[in-house]
Amino acid sequence: KQLRVTLAARRDVMAAKPQPVAPISAEALDTIRELQGRMARELARELPDRRALLDMGAQIRSLMGGRPDEGCTTLRYGDAQGPLTLTVTPKHIELSTDGKTYTLSEGAPTLPSALRERLREQQP
Repeated sequence: KQLRVTLAARRDVMAAKPQPVAPISAEALDTIRELQGRMARELARELPDRRALLDMGAQIRSLMGGRPDEGCTTLRYGDAQGPLTLTVTPKHIELSTDGKTYTLSEGAPTLPSALRERLREQQP
């Protein structure tokens, strides 16, 4: 077999430079930690306030230098039973643990009581 190959640098890849990330102030980091604790406590409620969770996710995205109406906020909690991962987008809330994912939507069942108890014990 014969192949004809033309070698050249891909300009679109070469031109893309990573954007510098602005450092987060200690005050913003403290606020993010407090919001993380508030979100865990809200999720631990029998009927969590979905709108409040979406708003707190937007606040965290904003504090991290992003746009509150784009992207996602991913928070990780953990205890002796393993990790809990909370993902909040502008319209979607998911909690993952033990290979299971729970979606919080309006009118949907709440989280299992054992999972709510684990969230209740999380510290900011």
